[in-house]
Amino acid sequence: INWLINEEPMTMRDQLAWGVLDHLLLGTSASKLAKELTESNLGDDLIGGGLSDELLQATYGIGLKGVAPEDVDKVEPLVLEVLASAAKSGFDQDAITASINTIEFSLREFNTGGYPRGLMFMLGSLSQWLYDRDPLDGVRFESALAELKAALERKEPVFQDLINKALLANGHRVTVKMVPDLKLEKEQEMEELDVLAKIKAAMTPADLANIVTSTNTLKARQAAADAPEDVAKLPRLDLADLDREQREIPIEIEHRAALAGQSKGTTFLMHELPSSGILYADVCFDASSLTLDEAPLLPLFTACLTEMGTATKDRVTLSQEIGTHTGGLRTATLLAQPSIAGGLVAPSDALFSYVCVRGKAVAGKADRLFGLMREVVSEGNLDEKQRVIEMLKETVAGYRASIPAAGHTYADSRLRSKYSAASWLADASGGISGFEHAKALLLQAETDWPTLSLRLKTMRAKLVASDGIVINLTGDAVVLETARPHAEAFTAALPSSSPEWAGPGGVRLHSVSKSLWAAAPYTTAPTNEGLAVPTQVNYVAKGGQLYKPGEKVAGSAAVISKYLRTGYLWDTVRVMGGAYGGFCRLSASSGVFTYLSYRDPNLKGTLDNYDNAASHLSTLELSDGDLSQSIIGAVGEIDRPMQADQKGFASLSQYLAGETAADRQARRDELLSTTLADFRAFGDRLHLLNKESTVTVIGSKGSIDKANEDMGAHPRLNVRELM
Repeated sequence: INWLINEEPMTMRDQLAWGVLDHLLLGTSASKLAKELTESNLGDDLIGGGLSDELLQATYGIGLKGVAPEDVDKVEPLVLEVLASAAKSGFDQDAITASINTIEFSLREFNTGGYPRGLMFMLGSLSQWLYDRDPLDGVRFESALAELKAALERKEPVFQDLINKALLANGHRVTVKMVPDLKLEKEQEMEELDVLAKIKAAMTPADLANIVTSTNTLKARQAAADAPEDVAKLPRLDLADLDREQREIPIEIEHRAALAGQSKGTTFLMHELPSSGILYADVCFDASSLTLDEAPLLPLFTACLTEMGTATKDRVTLSQEIGTHTGGLRTATLLAQPSIAGGLVAPSDALFSYVCVRGKAVAGKADRLFGLMREVVSEGNLDEKQRVIEMLKETVAGYRASIPAAGHTYADSRLRSKYSAASWLADASGGISGFEHAKALLLQAETDWPTLSLRLKTMRAKLVASDGIVINLTGDAVVLETARPHAEAFTAALPSSSPEWAGPGGVRLHSVSKSLWAAAPYTTAPTNEGLAVPTQVNYVAKGGQLYKPGEKVAGSAAVISKYLRTGYLWDTVRVMGGAYGGFCRLSASSGVFTYLSYRDPNLKGTLDNYDNAASHLSTLELSDGDLSQSIIGAVGEIDRPMQADQKGFASLSQYLAGETAADRQARRDELLSTTLADFRAFGDRLHLLNKESTVTVIGSKGSIDKANEDMGAHPRLNVRELM
């Protein structure tokens, strides 16, 4: 259900009010409209996106997907009923306070992620500038925020008025119902073939010859290098403009020795960085005692921490307290192979694993932040069957939407799962196997809830303890000084160690020094798969272990991988092949290298291009200028902009991986010293990889079956319908 919500340009106060209203309705799973739609069980997940105000005329959209045919006509009345109720009764004051604080925190923090702030200021100004309005209005908010707060203080029905005028009484509304049709793709293909046949029948031999000539001319132009005089017109950096020294993130490490009954102790990491008075805190629990059958539960378990309420708060109250007193709580799982000194590839069964709760707040609310963190990890409600079912339905629906839309990431994860325990676990908890596990967990929640609830509680009992915990704090000096006692109190309130859980052979797990996940059966993972999904394009992945455990991955590998992504693969897979994207990825810790394509009309042709990359590098000629530009491009990825929270979390990951400043400097030195000989040596490695690499393709069954008829030198794909 979609509305056009304004005929005239909105004032800055109205724009801000709409942002707050959108958060009140849909901002969290506990928001009024989101909660009602989810709990209606009319669909699997929300769609529509809520407010879209980038253009002069804003829109508002909300709906459900995965709706049964008999329930389709119930969705629109439910949406209008909830909106009418909100317009009549208004919103709870705690909900308004939480939403206002959430929006204000975001505005003041202005966290631009990996993008330069100056660039984001410019883009923010465009929403006004494009329409001949004051560009600075796109980034100002103080006056509008004060005006909105004053109106609310006067008890004006700000949000009720917006709902009544722009939604309930607004006839500029369209309701769209999209119905699956299993025959549509084939019908459209036949119609297209029929049209093309008629066009060809009407053409003369000269017309056909002209098409062939034009096509060959186009291909020649696509394959041709840019003229040196044209390249010279572009502004360029020089190697002399780059810092030779690796930029280090400040870190202070304090390790507390293990107490009686503990095996690892407690670690505090502090990063003193400018943060505008905001504390960024990460609480990471050692996950090494979790068993293999608990890995697929990780996404559900971590979601439950912030989505289910606690022993004393329902999920609406918890959501409002998080919104009122913090800048947000979220979870993350750190699961990766460690770094080995000297840039060597780690053993395939080596890994580190942590479950983290991440939060942010102004320094004066550090006590509330850690209090909420303690409450969600220690007292989280793991008994609400219906809410877990709702969450799992949303997860499954998310997979069904994201795999056909971003299949290259899933194909990459699936292919890598054969080469290390960490990658096998990543696929099991968030990849193709994760999708299959989510469906199985949904069935278990519906048919055997007591067992699933017990599994979640067992995981919590294993994880939540101060033994092995890492507390990561980032902020200004004053912020860190203010936060430290609250972090100490948080740790002291946790159990000293987790109970002793019996593992294989009766081993007491809390004393195990090596993660049980190291036994992941990665060597038995499927290979050369064709995973069929409803899509008209392919996602083609090919790769393997380019560097074996114990071999060194030099810094030059980053330069060469960058060159392949932005040069050879861009030209062959995207420009000439017609895919939306062509990439490659190299993991320095695992030694695994993969080629990937995005929304690719081809399959075998793309695999041919991958294999030909080896010869391209082995015979490559690069001018000094082009080599320098390749090096500069790789350095740009290392030196990308990061905000304070990103720097703190990156430093945490480096610490847990065992990566040192000396390792990073050595890698930078090698990167800056890359030569043409390094490119050719890398090409020789790729020649060897061609003989032992594996393939994973996500695409339509028709295209995979057709490619399988003649794969040439490539292995035939084992086809399986994924959805």
